[in-house]
Amino acid sequence: MKCYEMEEYANAMDFFLKCMEVAKESDEIDIYCKCFNGIGYVYIRIDDVNRGIYYFKKGYEVAKQYGIKELEASNVTSLVSAYCFNNDAKSARYYFARQKLLPRKNKHLKYYLELFNSGLIAQTEGHNDVAVSCYKKAIKYGSHYNVGDKLLSSAFGLLVYTSLAENNIAEAKTYCSWYYNYASRKQNLMAVKTYSEMMRDIYAKIKNADSVRYYTSCIDSINNVIIDEQKMNKVGGKLLEFENKVNKENISLLNQKINYQQLAIAIFITMTILLVILIIVLVVKDQNLRKAFRLLIEKNEEMEKSEKKYKQLLDSYCGQNGRAFDKADTFAQRKRNDIGLTQDAVDSLLNKILAVMENIDVIAKPDFNLSQLAQMVESNTKYVSWTLNDAYGKSFKTLLNEYRIREACKRLKDTETYGGLTIQAIYKDLGYSSASNFITAFKKVNGMTPSVYMKLSHT
Repeated sequence: MKCYEMEEYANAMDFFLKCMEVAKESDEIDIYCKCFNGIGYVYIRIDDVNRGIYYFKKGYEVAKQYGIKELEASNVTSLVSAYCFNNDAKSARYYFARQKLLPRKNKHLKYYLELFNSGLIAQTEGHNDVAVSCYKKAIKYGSHYNVGDKLLSSAFGLLVYTSLAENNIAEAKTYCSWYYNYASRKQNLMAVKTYSEMMRDIYAKIKNADSVRYYTSCIDSINNVIIDEQKMNKVGGKLLEFENKVNKENISLLNQKINYQQLAIAIFITMTILLVILIIVLVVKDQNLRKAFRLLIEKNEEMEKSEKKYKQLLDSYCGQNGRAFDKADTFAQRKRNDIGLTQDAVDSLLNKILAVMENIDVIAKPDFNLSQLAQMVESNTKYVSWTLNDAYGKSFKTLLNEYRIREACKRLKDTETYGGLTIQAIYKDLGYSSASNFITAFKKVNGMTPSVYMKLSHT
């Protein structure tokens, strides 16, 4: 939480994840649940509301499963606000009903949050007057019982937008000042960012373009300081790996329970047919999985053979050029082929072609084509195309896709280096303009989609 308060969100995520791992191993469910809530707030802070909702739900489900009412209430309260930020009043009302039923140790905090979320739901539904009434009641009540500057500032911040909805610019500016007065007492950048967002929206309402640009610039500058996207993606990848691990463990436990139940059910003859059907389904799935594994292995072997062939061609080329011809009747050059090139020239050209094709930075350019390749190897498209067809029996486009897809396979398997990248990021980095083109090329080379390949390669 220290990193979160210091607005080091990537580090906060990392520590939450480590804390979750330790809590899971030591069976500290309350800490485990709190980490979900913390991760949810990190995503809310970086404006990823959907991910925030996902982790609030995770925390809520765990707390509900183990009967931890205080944490269940905390997560469900966060869900109400998050769904309102996502403009989903229906879901917000569903969880708000649960919020009102759940107890809190601090009854004053409970009542304040109920007033606050009532206003937020009303505002989301367009009932501005109801929202204003709830926020003002919440501020008065929270000030009297000292619920904290952070919570009070949130209510003032939302009053800014109820005022804007009524075109009351002066009142909106007043509430914006009150928000900053409370929120900035801890001197954090997030308070400055939220204040800048409010001022931007106020000036946008009165169509003051210069002020809008100024506050937008402030927001962008703060985002650059507090949000490390690369590190967030990396930590996010680790978080997904941890969740997958937990899911597998849960599935394993469920499978054990199912096995025990099957032993009990096995004494009933009427259940035998169902058991047989289940076994058949599992066998079919197992067979399909084995076929997929075999296909994956064969494709990898094919790539290895291609690399070996490339090395053999290099050795052959070097050997031929280094061989001395000391007989009087030896030709000065090796026999010409039907295109008019000597074999030495073909070998030399192939060597240059493969050297270019092995350069990922070159072949990953979206506009890389046969003409560019011919220019880079100081030849023409006719000779290059013939050489590729003679050596591999393939066109330039086919070979280009194979080299790109081979690199894609490496990146999909190497989670340590590329684990933070999505499939979309990988295919765009390798020169494919759309997902459909990439998937078509990938299936043609590997016989399966990239997502299936990635799943099988990590099994």
